[in-house]
Amino acid sequence: MSRPRTKPNLGANIVLDITQPILDKVKSEIVDRGCHPYDCMYHVTTAEAINIPHGYIKVDGTGVSITRRTDYREHALPPKVMRKNMLLFDRYYLEYVKWLKGKRKDKGEPNFPIKPHKVRLTFYKTTKVHKASEDRKEKINEARRIRKANNKANGVKEKVYDLHKRVLGLAMPEGFVKELAAI
Repeated sequence: MSRPRTKPNLGANIVLDITQPILDKVKSEIVDRGCHPYDCMYHVTTAEAINIPHGYIKVDGTGVSITRRTDYREHALPPKVMRKNMLLFDRYYLEYVKWLKGKRKDKGEPNFPIKPHKVRLTFYKTTKVHKASEDRKEKINEARRIRKANNKANGVKEKVYDLHKRVLGLAMPEGFVKELAAI
């Protein structure tokens, strides 16, 4: 873990240090909550590395998107090791769930495939941040409440973050896919 900072890290280059305690925490969270986006090893270490008390962080197959500044949103493309480990983790999660449900008891508990590593992310500015007025926020919240009530009345399920959405948009060369299959 890195040393605590007193100010947010606004540098373009951030190094994420995925240590064994973080991997152990991520693995234990699967048992408690399942595959939750806030428990992602890259989400946890990004929040620690940029050192902001709150803010938007989204990790998926296309990279890491954050809002840590008041003027622009930022995005970093995922390095190969990050994409590979996300896919390995997702495959491990699916095998672990099958094992818990008793479908793979004969094979034993699956091995956790991810080792401690470091990832360097380079953030680029994307879209400008526009502060919403209180009136606009109230209209958005009212529309959200109406949509939820209509969905509940019509039996429509809420949108849920899942493993498919996590890797959606991730283009993989054929050699990369073969390399993953060999692991």
